[in-house]
Amino acid sequence: MKSYRRLFVVELPAAMDALKTDHSTEAQIRASVTYNMIVEGVLAETGYHGFRESLEANGKMPGLLEGIRLVSRDESRHIRYGVFLLDRLINESPVGWDVMNRHMNELLAPAMGVISEFWEGYDEENAPFGQRMETYLDFASTQFDKRMKVLERDRGKSLAEIERAAIADLVADDAAVGAAG
Repeated sequence: MKSYRRLFVVELPAAMDALKTDHSTEAQIRASVTYNMIVEGVLAETGYHGFRESLEANGKMPGLLEGIRLVSRDESRHIRYGVFLLDRLINESPVGWDVMNRHMNELLAPAMGVISEFWEGYDEENAPFGQRMETYLDFASTQFDKRMKVLERDRGKSLAEIERAAIADLVADDAAVGAAG
């Protein structure tokens, strides 16, 4: 899996290792984009979504399904923190937005590649749990877009404004979970 290798063997270790010697805001932005936005925010969220969808659609393993829902909710909070961190870092650096935007877009193709390469061994009639690759690609793309919209919304805002928006987002997330549960 070429894309998996690029993200998890090359990009992620490089971004994290860079922080050992480069403490710049820009290095922190690249590390947060790689881990929080792409690995967690696109790939992990998509994986949890697919896991839930597969179990729900097939009426399988209700206890495991509930566990996955709880892990996914926790992961969503990690990602919220990553967005909050990026919001602050972007607004600290005159080139922060450009560094984030460029790195997000550089890593989107390999993230989508991780998903599509997973599906290469299946045809639509023999896909796991009756799932479809397009569903996963659409979900991953939506997650990416959702994060970018929040970062764009908070661009140029003060720390107090970013904090208020982050708290409002958490309250809305909790309300949505309560309504669904």
